[in-house]
Amino acid sequence: MTMDGRYSCAPGGSATVSAPKWFRAAIADGLTRLIALSLPGQPSHETIALTKEAWIETLYDGRQWFDTDAPRIAQAFRQMMRRIDRWPAPRVLLEHLPARAEQAKLPESPISDAQRAANRQRLRELASLIGKTP
Repeated sequence: MTMDGRYSCAPGGSATVSAPKWFRAAIADGLTRLIALSLPGQPSHETIALTKEAWIETLYDGRQWFDTDAPRIAQAFRQMMRRIDRWPAPRVLLEHLPARAEQAKLPESPISDAQRAANRQRLRELASLIGKTP
């Protein structure tokens, strides 16, 4: 374990990725619930902390996560736990990760053809002023 509480991949290896607290908490919570199922292939009690770090590193590295993804991660754990009968690999969680909700789009600005023409004329006037020297 490093000074900041993270684990190296191997003795003398590089430090794990520095995932934000919300992500670490979401994975830790999901793994805690997964451990409660006592599935075949579950890591031993002695290695569960390193297993958590391995999951965090595997899932966080190379992907773009936002704090708004925490509910998606929780939902993925719930869906995954309904369907498995053995301890899963981290990729199984990704297979159950729901898509992000589509962001609301701004409505188109209602502009009439007359307003559009007036705006273009004003831009031409401004452009001609820029080209003139005082």
